[in-house]
Amino acid sequence: MLASLTVQNFAIISNINIEFDKGLTILTGETGAGKSLIIDAIGLLFGNRASTSMIRSGCTKAIVEGVFMDCGSKVMDIIKKYNLDSLDEGVIVVRREINENGKSLIRVNGAVVTLNQLSEITYYLADIHTQLDTKKLFDVHNYVNFIDDTTSLEILDEYHNRLNLYKNNLKLYYDKKNQIEADAENLDYLKYQLNELNSASLVANELEEIENKIKELNNYEHIYKGLSSVKNAFSDNDIVGSLYLVKQNLAKLKDLSDSYQNIFETSENLYYELEALEEDVIAKCSNLEFDEKTLDKLNSRYSLIKELMRKHRKSFDELIEYQNELNERVNNFEKNDILLEDYYKNVVSSYNNLKEVTNPKVEELESKVRGLETMLDKIYQQMSDMQKNHTVTQTKFERE
Repeated sequence: MLASLTVQNFAIISNINIEFDKGLTILTGETGAGKSLIIDAIGLLFGNRASTSMIRSGCTKAIVEGVFMDCGSKVMDIIKKYNLDSLDEGVIVVRREINENGKSLIRVNGAVVTLNQLSEITYYLADIHTQLDTKKLFDVHNYVNFIDDTTSLEILDEYHNRLNLYKNNLKLYYDKKNQIEADAENLDYLKYQLNELNSASLVANELEEIENKIKELNNYEHIYKGLSSVKNAFSDNDIVGSLYLVKQNLAKLKDLSDSYQNIFETSENLYYELEALEEDVIAKCSNLEFDEKTLDKLNSRYSLIKELMRKHRKSFDELIEYQNELNERVNNFEKNDILLEDYYKNVVSSYNNLKEVTNPKVEELESKVRGLETMLDKIYQQMSDMQKNHTVTQTKFERE
């Protein structure tokens, strides 16, 4: 509820503060006293557009501030969404400032907000209307907000949960149905694509390995020269043999003093690592060879893979995934009727579960309507008995 309203320099209003009590408040006064201005000021708190014409003559700005108490959960959820929590639970302070330069400042609980945010926050606070102006009563989005008993709200929550499940199952059913229909039309093309990819015999990580091998063969001479230089450096300088002598001498020193233990272990590790390194270099030199036929095969294989990637507009990994997907779609095509039937069963099951929530309430409502019809029939009969025979009155309730 609106607990208090402060209005300053607004139209003909200089400065007023109104405290509202619970219950009905009626504003009375002569024409031009400012009753409508109070309503206009409250309208600003609910997100109505501001204008510099609202500023009192001779003033630089107008201020309207309202304090709302006992705000509902829907409003407070929006307040929390924008981190506008106040110190007092359920209290909202809305302030509008209209400046003569045309700028309008909006604050909620001291924080600046936009006009759209203000409208969202105050949407559930109240409604300003005149005769025949009951827009929120005709807004279907508000119908649920009229429900306030706990049992109905619990049923409504359960209904929403089951409705969402039903909608999800229905979507899955139609998605699967559309896919099956599309596959049926394109089955021959899907098989052609699958055969093409199966013939390529793609292997995971194959493209990267081919690229490395092609690069190595294209740089055969540089690689061979480099390995030969390393091999000659080992043999010409007897690096391993020299390091062996270092290791042996340090071994004698460590037997004389423990302080040489660490550098002995370091030399020993280096010796074995360099020995293994020399063996690797010698082996690579021996195994390194250039085969033009192998390079041609690798280039052909590389071109084939690249062409498939270009054709299907996919990376190599995506191409393999697509191949698996095609294989599954083609192989499962004959099982699609069974799969679709399972999806349909889920739709029917979730729909029946949904009706289990709604039917009892519908029956209860229909019972109340029948009772109301009976009561109205009695009233019409009494009116007839009072010789109002020239008046024909009929009320009919229908389910939509």
